[in-house]
Amino acid sequence: MTYADPSGAGRPPVHTTVAGTVPAGYDNFDPTVWDVYLAGIEVSSARTPWMFATGNHDMEALYSSHGYGGHLARLDLPNSGPKGCPSVYSFVYGNVAVLSLDANDVSHEIRTNTGYSGGAQTSWVERTLKAYRNDPDIDFIVCFFHHCAYSTTLQHASDGGVRAAWSPLFDKYSVDLVMQGHNHLYERTDPIRAAAPTREAPDGSAIEPAKDGTTYITAGSAGRPRYAFQAGEPESYRGHIVAGSNVVPNSYAWQSDGTKLTESISWSRTRFDNYAFVAIESDPGRPGGTSTLTVRGIDEYSKEFDRVVLRRSVPRAGHSGRH
Repeated sequence: MTYADPSGAGRPPVHTTVAGTVPAGYDNFDPTVWDVYLAGIEVSSARTPWMFATGNHDMEALYSSHGYGGHLARLDLPNSGPKGCPSVYSFVYGNVAVLSLDANDVSHEIRTNTGYSGGAQTSWVERTLKAYRNDPDIDFIVCFFHHCAYSTTLQHASDGGVRAAWSPLFDKYSVDLVMQGHNHLYERTDPIRAAAPTREAPDGSAIEPAKDGTTYITAGSAGRPRYAFQAGEPESYRGHIVAGSNVVPNSYAWQSDGTKLTESISWSRTRFDNYAFVAIESDPGRPGGTSTLTVRGIDEYSKEFDRVVLRRSVPRAGHSGRH
């Protein structure tokens, strides 16, 4: 979020540098980055709620609560999640249920906080997804977190721990959209179920998650310098479509022993390596009709470069009128 943990590894703090450098294995934390960050978002956050998830650069070892004390002191996060997981919560916006998850708890790549919830978070995820999917007033379920279950970047690619812990639950409860960070670029997958793409979904596609599976988007492209895709892996987006580029033979997923397992994948549909953000718009349908969730990739000049529309049938009865 703020890069308050410079290394992104939750290293212990040091208050004295050696010849102006931080000793190996330590971090020199600078709490003033919080001031800079919060001032930077103030104009927007004064009018629009900002909902936060924690990533590897948020584990400030000088604080308690697994390094999240800085967040607890500064942010009034919802307390609807499991005890001891301050950035895990859910909320409902109209016909859309949203879950914020802490991927530090299940990451294979960066293991500082791996397992800190003792399985409580994943149990909560299943209970919460089940309740939302059984709610007739909820059409779409969106999850957002930091480490990527599906991505092909050179720096971090996919985290096998996240994929193993949560993707089966996303399949089981038909999660519509997963938003990921960590990798500093934009990448959208084809819909995925059981770790494989179910169909091709080029720019402009209509996707039916109940049948097609979950769409995963990496959206780490809003601030920090860009990362690279794998060698020989071109960008592919509207106006710059590269045929066959969804196949990446040299991606990888992090394993529990800290190694990278090479994998050849065919689910990487859109790749954009520049500054961008994602806009999501819900259009609730009438009973017996269709609800849509339009997901758009937009560059720093407000130009749209990617779009898909997720569609779900609305039951004829059972809606309370929350829409």
